[in-house]
Amino acid sequence: MNTKLTSQQGEKKRILIIDDTAENIDILNSALKDTYRISVALNGQKALKIAASEKKPDLILLDVMMPGMDGYEVIERLKSDKISNGIPVIFITAMSEIEDEQKGFSLGAVDYIAKPFSIPIVTERVKTHIALKEYSDHLEDLVNQKTIELQKTNEAYERFVPKALIRYLKDDIISVQLGDAIEQNFHILFSDMRGFSAISEKFSPKEVMAFINSYLKVIAPIVKKHNGFIITYIGDAIMAAFPGDVTDIIECAVEMQDSLAKLNYDRILNNDIPIDIGIGINSGACMLGIIGEKDRLEGAIMSDVVNLSARVESLTKYYKTSVLLTHNTMDTIGNLEEFKRKYSVRIIDKVRVVGKTETVILYELLLDEKNNEKLLQSEQYEKAFNLYCAGHIQEAYDIFLKLHETNSKDYCLVIFIQRCEKLFDYDENNKISQVVLPEKFDGTTTLHAK
Repeated sequence: MNTKLTSQQGEKKRILIIDDTAENIDILNSALKDTYRISVALNGQKALKIAASEKKPDLILLDVMMPGMDGYEVIERLKSDKISNGIPVIFITAMSEIEDEQKGFSLGAVDYIAKPFSIPIVTERVKTHIALKEYSDHLEDLVNQKTIELQKTNEAYERFVPKALIRYLKDDIISVQLGDAIEQNFHILFSDMRGFSAISEKFSPKEVMAFINSYLKVIAPIVKKHNGFIITYIGDAIMAAFPGDVTDIIECAVEMQDSLAKLNYDRILNNDIPIDIGIGINSGACMLGIIGEKDRLEGAIMSDVVNLSARVESLTKYYKTSVLLTHNTMDTIGNLEEFKRKYSVRIIDKVRVVGKTETVILYELLLDEKNNEKLLQSEQYEKAFNLYCAGHIQEAYDIFLKLHETNSKDYCLVIFIQRCEKLFDYDENNKISQVVLPEKFDGTTTLHAK
């Protein structure tokens, strides 16, 4: 055992003697002063002040029978104070009955020496308990250090596997195992940068990495801010899950586009190409869990809900829109009228996406002033859309054309105008002669491209 009696700064260890008898103090002081720095307190109040001071003792020698505050009360108050409760206390007292000794130990003393005492016994007991205290402090420092290291390691792991994902599966990342999974409803957001390949062609690989990270530094924290967590990055793309209210994912999409606008303002000032992203949102039951093999695990979320959100995001390019939602997400809205007072949305299409058989109704989230015309036209657009789905193609066509005259930048109008025209038969004068509808026509369009 290490019995070094000095601190790391070379100072002697400090001993506090608490006794109201001068003779006892003189004997103990003479025996210990060459090895330790000695402080003396003649009563409990002074002792407590010394024990709570900046230069608190490393060990206390305490008498029991003292006027005012006896030794038992002194040790109780020492042990109740977090500043002094770790200081070892040795009772040195004339109270030598077994029950006295038992009481001393029950109050937290590390040793009990009866008077009249033997100086060699006192010095050896003091030396032993100073060494034990130093060893205990060393172990505590090691534990604290290892705790900090473990915390940092867990924080590092959580940068690769989201804490929110782990929280759904186990209490901590150490307990996570391959195959851990849970089924739950999530709102899924998939975002992707448009024209990334063209942008990256102008950069070196190192510059591409820096470019993506500068973009994600702005966009990714918004997900966490709105109670979501990122499942994975796929280059410049983000897939995120939102377990809470649908407004979380909507607010996230709005802020992502707003932050992108601010980022692009700076990019344009620096003569850089502005960035454009599409966002697809879908909702439903997903399986959240751990996939991989024993030496390489990864958090994942799997479901047709996820696949469809990716397909919907890709359709933002087709419709030239920023944010698209599915009917699955719209169906999770509790109060639709209140939702529409806060957010501007319009129905835009009914489709079957590539690789899927179900019909998906798509809604566009209208974000800023450039969509004001779309918002003003949304009632007429929905009327025309419903007429189209009901097979009243001519009436729908007339409304779409009229809307396009006012807002030629709305590409959804162009799409429906072209669809209507494909359903017309024309006479020799290139006039519409009739509408030819496919069997079981309900307005659904099957899209063959991703």
